[in-house]
Amino acid sequence: MATATRGKWKAEDLEKAIEEVRNGRLSVREAAIKYSIPKSTIHDHSSSKVKQISARPGPSPILTIQEEKELVNWIIHMAEIGYGQCRQQVTVMVTRILDKYKRPNPFPNNIPGKDWWYAFLRRHPEITLRTPQALEACRAKACTPKAISSWYIDYEQFLLTNDLRDQPQRIWNCDESGFSLCPKSGKVLAASGTKTVYYATSSKGQITVLACVNAVGGSIPPMHIFPGVRFSYNPMEGCVDGSYFGKSENGWITQELFNGWLEKHFVRHIPPERPVCLLLDGHGSHIDLDTSKFCKENGILLYCLPPHSSHITQPLDVGFFSPLKQAWKKEVTRFNSDNPGSPVGKSTFSKVFRKAYLSAIKPETIINGCRHSGIYPPNQLAIDQQKLQSAEVYEPLERKEIKSSYLPTANQMALQSLEEELDEETLKKYQTRLEEGYDLIEDPLYRAWKKLKCKTNTSLRVPLQDLTNVQKPSEPPGLFDRTPQSTEPVLKDILQFPTKDQVRKEKPTVAIRGTAALPKHISSDEVIRILEERKAKKELEEKMKVERKQEREENKKKKEEERKEKAEQRERKREEQRQKKEMEEQMKAERKKTRELKKAMQRKKQSQPATLSQHTDDECICRECGGKYEEDNEINEIWIECESCKLWYHLNCTGVKEDDDFFCCICTGKQQ
Repeated sequence: MATATRGKWKAEDLEKAIEEVRNGRLSVREAAIKYSIPKSTIHDHSSSKVKQISARPGPSPILTIQEEKELVNWIIHMAEIGYGQCRQQVTVMVTRILDKYKRPNPFPNNIPGKDWWYAFLRRHPEITLRTPQALEACRAKACTPKAISSWYIDYEQFLLTNDLRDQPQRIWNCDESGFSLCPKSGKVLAASGTKTVYYATSSKGQITVLACVNAVGGSIPPMHIFPGVRFSYNPMEGCVDGSYFGKSENGWITQELFNGWLEKHFVRHIPPERPVCLLLDGHGSHIDLDTSKFCKENGILLYCLPPHSSHITQPLDVGFFSPLKQAWKKEVTRFNSDNPGSPVGKSTFSKVFRKAYLSAIKPETIINGCRHSGIYPPNQLAIDQQKLQSAEVYEPLERKEIKSSYLPTANQMALQSLEEELDEETLKKYQTRLEEGYDLIEDPLYRAWKKLKCKTNTSLRVPLQDLTNVQKPSEPPGLFDRTPQSTEPVLKDILQFPTKDQVRKEKPTVAIRGTAALPKHISSDEVIRILEERKAKKELEEKMKVERKQEREENKKKKEEERKEKAEQRERKREEQRQKKEMEEQMKAERKKTRELKKAMQRKKQSQPATLSQHTDDECICRECGGKYEEDNEINEIWIECESCKLWYHLNCTGVKEDDDFFCCICTGKQQ
């Protein structure tokens, strides 16, 4: 008898085996052979010895069945809204549960190890480890179901208005993407024990490529945008035939480059039928008055995709750029292997990119991208609804109160439609049969309902709001207690979802500019009028800006002149003060000298008080002016004695200084 590996049988097969055994259609042995399930297992379940289908041999897990279900629901929903949890975060949550409930466990410091982790994954195959893609907050906020649905309704109406609903060959999509010159190489082989392994690449940089395809799988040659102004090499050597060359300072697309691509490349390569619809994102380089006028004159209907939603609604992003970049990585690796020491650079980009582009540009790839993005045929349901669930965090609170805790997937929508067709009694019977794990009769409708129910996992999802009504066990369960436990209230406080209240505490974001304020048809008369008004307003603002700049320069020049004038005035004032101070110092010095002469004369007179008075009257006459000495006028007149003849003279009459030795003219003549 062929049996499955222990514990590897499916619950659905066990349910079928139990049903057939209970209905008498098969014996236990025949059911074991048919479904590859051990006889003892079928016997124990069919005889109600074991009541739960999900029961497994061995000790019970540390967390109860209901707790693990709630933990799995939390993990799945956090991943759906863009907050996926890693192994460390899950083990932290388990540690918090054990810490708060103080449940006995074999884990050191209540931290589960790798054995618990791998066993947890085996018990719940509905979850698995995946590498996430980065999702900006602006994309999560913008991609709400309401916004996406509204855009698709307008888009389909736009196609009908312009007779393009049945013309997929005239529906085009263009987008740009950067291709790194040194993509990540992944793991490489090296000697065991090597600490550092290098991978030779060229200098860091990227080349922007603009691709353009239509809804029937057609395409036109791409445009390469190189960074730089002058090139010492031919950057388009070996490129895809008919490719268009562009250059900018940083290698990104600009309004001038996009306008030139439309006029010189796009119009020349598309069929002559008009009008054509060109779908593009709302990048600033795509919104220009000259571009809109040119498109209107040439029958090109520019239609803008929803803001920040290119990862969902852009056919090139959804279906083409990913395989193209994978092919590019392979070609770079092959080129570097064939040319050691000469990795891919700007001069060899076109030659290597050609091989990657030709291997990835397949009609079926482009058609699948258009179909899965809902562009053609127009169908908003073609979008993976799971990609819209990240917007749940940013939706208004009043909407979250009236909606379910989880955004509906395609399976959930199908299940809801099926349950609406069933009467209440039948639905209740189906639910009871699923919960108790037995089937009474073969019912195809029940099988379909059960399959959808299991896929959506709604039977396992318990809203956190219901945990408040659960009674706490009277005492902590034992480590190996196999009795089913109800979910603990502690999980409500631990397993939290991000909410709108938390988002509101953040700094408010700047309103979206560009195409968000414009109609979606950006080559229409209305948009041209708006762009003309914007251009006129911008020119007026530029003119006023120039005038304000001139006024600021004039004011600056005037202030500079005033500053210079004030500086000159301060300098003149300082010079006058300096001169005045010098004169005061000079006068002060003269007054000081005069005082010193008087004091010296008085000291000399005091030392010889009777010198002049002892002489005769004839001797007390100044030999120069004939003036006679008077005691009453002694203080006002200063006399000096000749060192030779001892005759007295007025100091003023001799012209010498008081401290100098004096010889009269008579004595001077005798000496000569």
